[in-house]
Amino acid sequence: MYFTPITTVYFTRTTTVTTAYPVRPCGVHIVKNSDFNCSLLFNGDPEEIERDKSIDQRSKWPVPSDKDFYYEANSCAWILNQLDPGYYVSEEEKQFPLAFAISVYQSPYQIFRFLKVIYRPHNLYCLHYDKKSNEAFKKLMTTIAECLPNVIVPKKIVDVVRGWHTVVDAQMNCLNDLYELRNRFPWQYAMTLCGKEVPLRTNKEIVNTLQKLNGTSGVKLDRLKGYEPAYWVSKIFLGDEKQILLSKERLQPVPFNLKMAKSLTYVSLPERFVKYLLQNNTAIQFQKFLEDTQIPEEHFVSTLAVQKGIQIAVSCTIIAVLNCMYTQYLIYMYTVSYLSVHVTHIYRQYLKCLVDSA
Repeated sequence: MYFTPITTVYFTRTTTVTTAYPVRPCGVHIVKNSDFNCSLLFNGDPEEIERDKSIDQRSKWPVPSDKDFYYEANSCAWILNQLDPGYYVSEEEKQFPLAFAISVYQSPYQIFRFLKVIYRPHNLYCLHYDKKSNEAFKKLMTTIAECLPNVIVPKKIVDVVRGWHTVVDAQMNCLNDLYELRNRFPWQYAMTLCGKEVPLRTNKEIVNTLQKLNGTSGVKLDRLKGYEPAYWVSKIFLGDEKQILLSKERLQPVPFNLKMAKSLTYVSLPERFVKYLLQNNTAIQFQKFLEDTQIPEEHFVSTLAVQKGIQIAVSCTIIAVLNCMYTQYLIYMYTVSYLSVHVTHIYRQYLKCLVDSA
């Protein structure tokens, strides 16, 4: 039994979800006169989900195979032509540039569509492909980075295994390189994302929301008070088939007596917090400690963000949700044995905060 994230959605009020197709925003009428009932979809209503699947079947857009897309996207001329925004970018956006640390693995067409929507010449992007991605995929990501001055592939590439410390390593490798380029490409906030994102807001709306964070970190906390995971007893290791296994060696105490917290994997961080994560000894030692724990990506940033004395507080938590803004919303597919059951992994009170504030 495990949870597999199929997509992350940020700055969204409503979204349509199916188990078979990419997430599509409610209100974006790919099917003319379609009427998605987003509230029912968020609540996992079976009839609404089936109705949406029916709409998807009738309105599927042509998706090229990976082979065809690799052939098509093999030149800088084609890439530059596709990523030409062709629309107005406000001065406000230019004065508040963003950085994106994006972990990718497969589905090149979907990733390129995502990049096409969020790409702006004044922002900075890092594409961390998985070390085990196929060579054609790696070549495409490298080609995109070579063609665009504000898109990079990190100097260090890792083999990402869900629940293993390499998820954090991939994010930090990108954040490190984005931070090193801050003089050439200044940025205000860095957002960590995955390759299955669907943006539902414009870049300007994203900027407006991040400005309201006023220099604090966008970390959506799951648990805080008295959070001590029972599985933090023994160290873990990676099995021959890259499965996470418990060892007989006990974990050392949490360094610096840090109070543990848990959050979503993907966060929005101001430049000064990124610097703290990269250079502060507490952050460095804590990251090393988490290498022996399960799902460290849900504890690394959140734990450091809530410590007293760190003047880079989180802006919105599950404890204080009124009138707050946030950036991302996660939807999971819950898998039991061979059956896939559609569920939404949400905090309804938190979602209300997001909807009312947007």
